[in-house]
Amino acid sequence: MSSEVLVVVNNPTVTSTTPGTRCGTGVVTLSATANNGGDINWFADPTGGVALTNPTIPVPVTGYNNDIVANGVGTNSSLGFTYATIGVDGAGYLFIDNTYKYAAANALPTCFMPVNKLAPSAQTSGLVYEFQDYGDDVTLVNNAMSIVNQSTGYVSPLPSSGTLTLTTPASYSKLVVLYESVVNTAPMLVDATVTFTDASTQVINGNTCVNWFTVSAPAYSGMGRATPTGAIQCGTTPNMFELNLPISLANQSKQVASVTLSLPAVLTGVNAFNMNYFHAMAVGGQVATAPGSFTTPIISTTTTYYAEPASAGGSNQISTQPAPTTTTSTQNGGLRFNLNVAVTINSIQVFSNAAGTATVTLLNPSGGVMFTSSAQSIVNGGLSSPQTLNLGWSVPAGTGYRIQVANTGNALGYATGVFPQPMGNGVGTIVSGLLNGADNTLHYFVYNINTTAGCLGSRVAVVATVTPPPALTITPGTTVCNNTVQALSVTSTVGDFDVYTWSPVTNLFEDVAATIPYTGGNFSTVYLKSTTGGSFAVTCNALNTTNQCANVTSQVYSVQSLITASITSDNNPSCAGTDVVLTANLVIPPSPPIGAGATTSATYSNPSIACGRIRICNI
Repeated sequence: MSSEVLVVVNNPTVTSTTPGTRCGTGVVTLSATANNGGDINWFADPTGGVALTNPTIPVPVTGYNNDIVANGVGTNSSLGFTYATIGVDGAGYLFIDNTYKYAAANALPTCFMPVNKLAPSAQTSGLVYEFQDYGDDVTLVNNAMSIVNQSTGYVSPLPSSGTLTLTTPASYSKLVVLYESVVNTAPMLVDATVTFTDASTQVINGNTCVNWFTVSAPAYSGMGRATPTGAIQCGTTPNMFELNLPISLANQSKQVASVTLSLPAVLTGVNAFNMNYFHAMAVGGQVATAPGSFTTPIISTTTTYYAEPASAGGSNQISTQPAPTTTTSTQNGGLRFNLNVAVTINSIQVFSNAAGTATVTLLNPSGGVMFTSSAQSIVNGGLSSPQTLNLGWSVPAGTGYRIQVANTGNALGYATGVFPQPMGNGVGTIVSGLLNGADNTLHYFVYNINTTAGCLGSRVAVVATVTPPPALTITPGTTVCNNTVQALSVTSTVGDFDVYTWSPVTNLFEDVAATIPYTGGNFSTVYLKSTTGGSFAVTCNALNTTNQCANVTSQVYSVQSLITASITSDNNPSCAGTDVVLTANLVIPPSPPIGAGATTSATYSNPSIACGRIRICNI
C-alpha cells in the first residue's frame, strides 16, 4: 500500500510594478502586485532594512479658537494672548514667541515657540508639524483649538468640544494631533469623532492625555513658558504630546473631512485653575493607499524603492504569557516585539470586563501605522475568558514593532510584565510592554499572539521620478519704511503655477492700500505693511493644480522702526531781534538687525523771528 503527500511550495514573485512621476518636491505613489494574491512590502534598499510605511505629513486644518502665544512688550493682559487670566493652564502661564517681554527693560527670552512655526515630531518619524501664526502685540491670531472640562462650580469661556476641519479632505490611515494638556484632575480622557465627506463617522473615545510636565515620550519640547509676572522658564518641560487616532481599514478609502475633540467629564472645581485644558496645536496624517501601493516620503530627487512579495506558509505558533490580573480604562496599551522571520499575525486575544469594541494597531519602529483593524466587538467576558481579534497582517522580519489596542469598553485586562517572552518556534520575542507609544514594564492588553511564518520573494526596483519644477522667485528682500506699503510679487513666470499662497499672514494685505488683511488666498502679489520694526520672513508656496508641480521660496524683509523727533528752543518765548537756537533731537530706535538705538541733533539759528511767529522745521 502506498500513499501520496501533496506538498505546496510557495514562491512569491512580483508580477507587475507601476512607477510614479511628479514635478517638484512632494510625495510619489508607487504600486506593485504579487502572484497568488500575495502582499507587497516596501523597502528603501535592495536587501535588509525595515519595511517602510506610508509617510505621515502635516494636515492643514481650520477651527482654531484661541491665541495662547504672547508677543511683544507688555504684561500678559495685553493683546496677543486671548484669555490672559486663564492662559494655558488656568493660572495665567503662557507660551511666548521670540519678541516677548513682560516689561521693556526685560531681556528677550532664550526659549520660545519656533520662529519658523515648524515642529519636528520626536515620536513620528518624518513628521514636521506646522503651527499657526502667533500674531503680534496688537493682533490676535488663533493658534490653538482649546477645550476645557465644564464644571458644576465654574463657567469657563472656553468650550468643552471643538472641531478641526481639513482644508483639503483626504484619505488617511491615522490622524495625529499635537496637543498640550494641563491635567488638574486625573484622569483626563478626550473623545474623538472623525467625520468623512460621505457624512459617516468613526468614534474613538476614551483617549488618555498626559500632563504638560510629563517627561516621557514628548513629541515636541524646548519652548518653555512665562509666568503671570513675566519670568521666563526654560528647561525640559513643559512638553507637547501626540494623540494618535487610527482610522479603521474600512474607512481608509474614505476622505476625512473633520475631527471633533471633546472633554466629556464634568468636574467640580470652582475656578479656572481646577479645570483640565486641552490645546490642539497642529495635525498630521498618515497617507492611506490601496493594497500593494506605497506613498513615498516627501522627496525632491528621483529615488528608487523596492517591492518585496510575501505570502503565507510555514509554521504556526501562539505566544504564551501570564494571565491578566486587573483591568483599566487606559487606552493604546500593548507590546513591543522583534521578528526573526517574516510572519502573518493571524490574531491576538484580549480580556475585558465590559462590552464594547476593540481596535488593534500595528506600528513600525518609527511609530508609523502599518495596519489598523476594524472595530471588533467584545463582550464582558471577565479575566478568565479570552476574546479573539482577527487580524491577518503580513509583517516582515525586523525589530521594534509595536502592537496596541484601543477600546470603547474601557476595561481591558493587563498584568505585571515578565519580559522577554518568546513568540514560539523562534519566530520572534516580546521585549516590553507599551503605553501611548513608549516602553512600559506592564503587560498591556495583547495576549496569545497567533502567527504563521511567511515566505518572501526577491525584491524588485520601482522608481519614483522627480522632475525639477519651474523657477519661482519673488520680490527680493529689502528694507521697508515703517507703516508704508511694500508690494511682494512673483517675479518669475506667473503662468508656470496657478495657485500662490503666502505665509505667515501677519502684516500682509490683499490690496495696495493695505486695508484688506490677507487670509491665505490665491494671490500672485500681496502687500506688506507694519507699524512694528523687525525682520519678517515671508514664504511663497506655488502649485500647478494640473500636474501637481510645486515650488516654494522665501525672502526676508526688514521694516525700519519709527523715528521720533523733538524740537527745543534755547530762548522761548523771544521777540524779534533775539537770537533763537532751535535743536531737533532725533531718536532712532533699534532697527534690523537689532542693535543699539541712536540720538542725533541739529541746530538752527535765526535772529529775525517776529513776535508770535514760529518756524516749521523739516527733519
